Amino acid sequence: MHQELWNVLDELDETARILDPINPTRKRTKRRILLSNFVTVQIAVSVQHPRSLPQCQFLGASQPTRPLIATLTEKYQEWDTDRSIVNNLESILGVTVVRKSSKQLDGSDDEEEEDWGGGECVVCYSLHLQDKLPERTCDQCHKSFHLECLYEWLRGLPTSRQRINLIFGECPYCTKAKSCKIPA
Repeated sequence: MHQELWNVLDELDETARILDPINPTRKRTKRRILLSNFVTVQIAVSVQHPRSLPQCQFLGASQPTRPLIATLTEKYQEWDTDRSIVNNLESILGVTVVRKSSKQLDGSDDEEEEDWGGGECVVCYSLHLQDKLPERTCDQCHKSFHLECLYEWLRGLPTSRQRINLIFGECPYCTKAKSCKIPA
């Protein structure tokens, strides 16, 4: 009954770099994948119509995400159910989906490490913190942070300022002004 859904999820898992969940299973129909332009996209594949356009939520700095949202809204009717999700996204959005790393015969990784903002937190150097991916991205340098890490970074700056439930300071990577809510 769900074979088509499983085929679509397996194809996505084998092709794209999946950031979340850490170990994707067929039970979960959502995947967060990496695009080549400092953006990740949360995809929710339809159980009833797995080859149709999935629900997409773009995550990253507003400068690169806004045009992608507009393009998908404008060209959603071009989605081809005979193509894979990865091929459709690349064709419609005009971006490259970062491929899953593959090991060469000598055991080395053939994938180039990219300097992208949708990845590891630049404060703790980890992708997952308590099963959460980085939620914030700097609009200037496109680097990512977990909210907790950004708060700790800003709290440690001698120049940071606090106002009611917000803390203000500089990006840990490029010194652009940043702010975040103070955890309860």
